[in-house]
Amino acid sequence: MDLLPYRRDCFGMNKKKESVPVKLLRPLSTGLHRAWIIVLVVVIGLAGHVAVHRTVVTDVQAEITSEARATAAFLAATFERTANAVEALMDDTILRLAAAADPADAQGYLESRGLPSSIVQLTLVGADGWTVASSQGAVTPVDLNDREHIRVHVDGMLDYDRMFISVPVLGRISGQWTIQFTKAFRGPQGALDGVLVASYAVSDFLDLYSTFPMDEGSLIALTGLDGVIRARSVTGDDDTFGVEVPLKSLQEQIIRKGTQGVAFVSPIDGVARVGWAQVLERHRLYLLVATPLVPRMGVVWVYEVAWWLFLTGMVLAGYAIRQYYIAAMLRERLATGQKAVAMANLTSLGEITAGLSHEIGTPITTIMLAIGNLKRKIETGTVAQPYLLAKLDRIEASAARIGTLMETARGIARRPGETDSCDPAAATRNGLVLVGQQLELAGIELVSRIEPCDAVPLASSSLETVIINLLTNARDAILAHHPVSRRVTIACFADRGSACIVVEDTGGGVPKVIRSKIFEPFFTTKEAGKGTGIGLSSALEIIRGASGEIAVENVGDGARFTLRIPYAKPAN
Repeated sequence: MDLLPYRRDCFGMNKKKESVPVKLLRPLSTGLHRAWIIVLVVVIGLAGHVAVHRTVVTDVQAEITSEARATAAFLAATFERTANAVEALMDDTILRLAAAADPADAQGYLESRGLPSSIVQLTLVGADGWTVASSQGAVTPVDLNDREHIRVHVDGMLDYDRMFISVPVLGRISGQWTIQFTKAFRGPQGALDGVLVASYAVSDFLDLYSTFPMDEGSLIALTGLDGVIRARSVTGDDDTFGVEVPLKSLQEQIIRKGTQGVAFVSPIDGVARVGWAQVLERHRLYLLVATPLVPRMGVVWVYEVAWWLFLTGMVLAGYAIRQYYIAAMLRERLATGQKAVAMANLTSLGEITAGLSHEIGTPITTIMLAIGNLKRKIETGTVAQPYLLAKLDRIEASAARIGTLMETARGIARRPGETDSCDPAAATRNGLVLVGQQLELAGIELVSRIEPCDAVPLASSSLETVIINLLTNARDAILAHHPVSRRVTIACFADRGSACIVVEDTGGGVPKVIRSKIFEPFFTTKEAGKGTGIGLSSALEIIRGASGEIAVENVGDGARFTLRIPYAKPAN
């Protein structure tokens, strides 16, 4: 098939696109209207300014408190798991130390005991407050009677089976800052036999707290109800531990009310923060998570919002009515176009149903015949492997043919308004698969020439709908005209940055008097019940949506429809 004439016709398409005139309202120009606009803008600007100042602080506080509450709850659960794991380790160690015959056995066991990296050492302290053994090796006994975590057990200030968590101290054996987890163990008569000390690295808590993605200046602090900070991490600042809480009123508020949302100004850096305090009653600790208020509130943003409210009010006051009517007309036109595309899809599906039934019927008949032959062979016991494989291959090929037909038909049912791209050559082939059988059944010769093209900015289902509409219109025109030569010609080729699809028939052409009306919605020359009048109008909407064009002309004893669609622009 010679494509040269089609290339020239496609390249020569230079018709101007139709435009729908939109009547705009005249601008408001009287002095009274201008005065009202100014008053309205001032009122909106001032009202927005005051409203933002009154509501943003509350909203930001609620947002920060909610985030801090979730973080504090997570960290509290993490600490509980850590404390439980340390206590379980200590309980197991106490049971084993109770069986030790002398200090040397205890020393050997502690040295051989495997410890997690967060526990610096395990130390056994006697009832007299002097060290007996350490997991770091044999050391000279050290007097720890001045340490709180030893005195609470020696002086009987704590229930014998309760674990105590100390303030951070500098270890006299390890030389590191650690938090002491201590637990007493007693003899059969309840007398104090000693204290087991697990020295937990403060840095482990600080490293965990520093991993949370929080605002600059946000803090996480593990603090005791005794007012001493165990570990405190501030985003963008130095970590601290082992110091007293600088804000006594906050400490008293947490002791008095328990778990709660808090708001305070730090006396250390003068930063106002909002957050959440999660109390750990069993360990007499609380976790404080707080975030600076001012950066979140965005003082500059408040004034920008007030300005944009002022500017938006001015624009809306001057153009609200105009924009409303323009938007309404555009929405109506868009809705009409989308409905037309959807109806065209349904019409196309109806057109191809008959062809699909025949296309699917043929492979189904083949499958049934093959199965019948196999059953007879099996019943007589004369089936051979090559014969069986041949029949199975034939059944598989027929099933694959049915699958291809159904997949092609399913693509037509996709929703209109899709913005993806497609291969016009593939869309043309799909259209031929669905309509070709109808043309054959009608005794119409189909001539096709499809060349590779780049992608166009149309959904494949939309372009296939257009092609099916053109092919079925050509078929109907031929059947109505009864020409001697029944032929439909379709070509797809590339032409200077665009894809061109040409459909030509021998159906008598389009009369000149109606040529300008055939793309109008619901215009049809077919008999009642045989045409909806939406096929060409929806095709025009689809092609224009991709910045393309449709041209129609009479050639010879038929009509030629030419689609020209610019290629899709490459993504950035």
